[in-house]
This record gives sequence, C-alpha cells and structure tokens, in this order.
Amino acid sequence: MKWRPLFANLRYIIIDEAHRYRGVFGSHIAMLIRRLSRICLHYGSHPQFILSTATLANPEEFSHRLTGHAFELVDGNGSPHGRKHFVLYNPFYDGAGERSTHQETKDLLVSCVKNDLQTLCFTGSRKMAELVTLWAREDARRSSVQLADTICAYRAGYLPEDRWAIETCLKDGTMKGVVSTNALELGIDIGSLDAVIISGYPGTMMSTWQQAGREGGVSLAFMVAQANPLDQYFMNHPEQFFARSHEHAIVDTKNPYIVSGHLLCAAAELPLREDEDRVFFGDAFPQLLPELASTDLVRKTARGWVYSGRG
Repeated sequence: MKWRPLFANLRYIIIDEAHRYRGVFGSHIAMLIRRLSRICLHYGSHPQFILSTATLANPEEFSHRLTGHAFELVDGNGSPHGRKHFVLYNPFYDGAGERSTHQETKDLLVSCVKNDLQTLCFTGSRKMAELVTLWAREDARRSSVQLADTICAYRAGYLPEDRWAIETCLKDGTMKGVVSTNALELGIDIGSLDAVIISGYPGTMMSTWQQAGREGGVSLAFMVAQANPLDQYFMNHPEQFFARSHEHAIVDTKNPYIVSGHLLCAAAELPLREDEDRVFFGDAFPQLLPELASTDLVRKTARGWVYSGRG
C-alpha cells in the first residue's frame, strides 16, 4: 500500500547507458522491467520508457527486446565535440616488447600530466588501476610532489563520498590524472578532459568509444595494445579498427532458467494469470508453472498462481 502512490503516478522510466544491459545480465534486467510494467498496469499507470545510449548498433530492436515496448529513434547528436586525435600505440611492434602494456600506460599518463593535459586512464581491473596509479605517482614525485598529488585511482569499492570527491576534483580541474576501471566508463560528464588512455582493447567497440568519447574540445586518445592476437590485429590493421561498427546488443527473454526465477518473484508480487501475463512473460511461461508447483514454489489459487516457497 505504501508503494501505491508511486506506481499509480509513474509517468516516465528513464534508462541511461542502456547498452550496459545486455547478455545474461541484460536478460535479467529485461525481466525485471517486465515485472515493473506489470505492477504499474495493476495500479493503472502506463509509464513511457526513455532509453539513452551512444554506442548501440541496433537501438530500436534492442530497446524493444529490453522493455517489450515500441520505440521511436532520436539519433541527432547535438553535443559539443571537437577534433579527436586517436593514437594506436603498440609496445610490441617488434614482436617482443621490452616493457609491459601497463608500464607504457604509466609513462603516457605521467607525460600527459606533466604537459598539463587532464587525463583519464582506463585499465582492465581494480588491481591494475591501483598499480598504475602507484607507479605514476612515484614517477611524478621525482619531478614534483605536488604533481604526484594530482594523480589518483578511481574504482568500484570506494566509499561514495570518496568517489564523489574525485569526480568533483576532475570536474574543477584540480585532479590532473585519474586511473580508473570501467566504473568511469558509464560515469560523469567531464567536458574539460584533454586526453584518454585505454590500457588494452576493452573487448568491444562499444566500450572503446564509450571510454574514448569523453572530451569536449580538441582531444587526444591513446589505445595501448597488449600482446594478445586481437590487440595486435588492430595495431596491424588500423583501417579495420576505425571501420568497425558498434556491436549489436542481445537479450534473451525466453531463457527458461532466467524466466522461471523471475516468475517466482512476480508470483510473490501479484498472482500470476496465465492469459493476462503472457504479454510480459511470453507464451511459454504457463508451461513453467507446473514445474515450479511440483517443487512447492508456487501454487494455483482462485486469484491465480501465487508464491508458496519458504524463502
């Protein structure tokens, strides 16, 4: 009853960075959205879904699969942006390489900071974010202690107030170099950035351009290659790198293992009705109910199927 005013008056549901909701994780989110839509319908509201993303190859198709609703695509780009210089940097151009990708990344970061370029550096793990930060601060400290203090790490696991403080220092320009995991890939709008360093190909073109596209004026982006075959292929075929489109994002709303778990939640929220709820859970969902009932997780009542598990 306490939630009735919210659900009854809900008009808009906005999903930012929608490309993140793909694969198995996205399939769970798709079912969660359907459960939310079902509850809204129960309370008489029909909220409009608004999705935003800059890096999807199939925005209309994906949006429909994610939410179950039809969409109108708005793809005009009015954001301010200047010329971007993109450098593919290969430490293993000779097939060997004397230093690691992360050591080269550290050198680039320190060089940018010394030249007063506010720089965001992306690494593939929390450990590497901390290590590259440590190495960069030690290197910068040889020139200036104050310079070293303008370099820090940013990753999931930090306290919210610590992350907010780093974001604020990035925005006002007092922090010159930040080494981050993809925690900042989704993150904040930093129009003052001068350079981005990507330590190793992130695995998708969506992530690559999400990380590289953070600057407002004339800017510089480095992608420092690792020794693996995919990174080296892009280094030796740059035309393929720049010609590749963003990936198609996929969700599967028919996976019985995913659907059955959400049916338990949905049955606990509102009784499931085999006819009315096909629009949310698909035509095959009634076949799952007897299987769940056989393990005493749901049972059929006059109002519909309800959750009967102990948890």
